[in-house]
Amino acid sequence: MKAKIALGACHAIAPHKILLMLFVTATIFFSCKKESAATGAPAQPVNNIDNITKLLNGSALTGSIVTDSDENNMVLTFNSGTKYVIIEKIPGMPVENVNAIRSAVLITSKYGVIVKDTDNNKVWLLANNDEESLQKFEAIKQQLHCSFVCTTVFGVTIVNS
Repeated sequence: MKAKIALGACHAIAPHKILLMLFVTATIFFSCKKESAATGAPAQPVNNIDNITKLLNGSALTGSIVTDSDENNMVLTFNSGTKYVIIEKIPGMPVENVNAIRSAVLITSKYGVIVKDTDNNKVWLLANNDEESLQKFEAIKQQLHCSFVCTTVFGVTIVNS
């Protein structure tokens, strides 16, 4: 019989799940909000979008992005609705909104989503919440030479119209 930690009258979470949540939270807190100034690297454009896209076995598109967000989801509307990216947030984990981007690169893959604002040279990394995705996104962080925000999300759904 496995031990469980009670959280209120209706919910119980196994101790190994609590440890996993703490590990993921600590990893994100200490490693994801890096600025190029903090690492000593000069701010320069990411010129390796093709390498990152290949690493994720994904696809890259350029265009504009508008976002809508609530406490559970963030929806990226790409090129006035030619593609929608629905990002399911992890409850209690903050996700920085992408907002509206006039000139963007959108990389989608089974591991998560990357959004680059080409005008402001800022990147959002939205990694799926599984070990393989988190490892892929750790490798991607090493290739970025600009400011970026990294967030772990519950999942991503892509809708083409």
